[in-house]
Amino acid sequence: MKTQFHSPQHLTQSQQLKWLIPLLLVVAVGCTLIYGYIAKNVEVSQLDPITISESDGFIHVKGDFKDDSTRYAGYNYTIVDGKMVLSIKAALFTGKKGGYDFKIQSKNASSIKEITIRGKNEKDEIVLPIK
Repeated sequence: MKTQFHSPQHLTQSQQLKWLIPLLLVVAVGCTLIYGYIAKNVEVSQLDPITISESDGFIHVKGDFKDDSTRYAGYNYTIVDGKMVLSIKAALFTGKKGGYDFKIQSKNASSIKEITIRGKNEKDEIVLPIK
């Protein structure tokens, strides 16, 4: 018994749809999973209350997310001319549930008086004092 293979040109429209729909479903699910695992900057409006303090060369940042499904996945920061810009990252499926609590060690920590918390872009930011 020989198996016959058909090239895509010989498939009927209904046969093509049988393959197209599952393929699109796999692509959609794959994109959703990838999107959920990639950490992204959190919008400032989604951060609820942020506490920033300095002690012994460390800047301590603590807070929570307004959305319970958001998971803490890290942070990025830069210090230029004594000013710190901080972005808090989150992901849908990875990371730590229940807010964020971390310390940043910096030899200039005591000279930093305020931190700019940046969300998705430069228009999405807030300046907070260090207590």
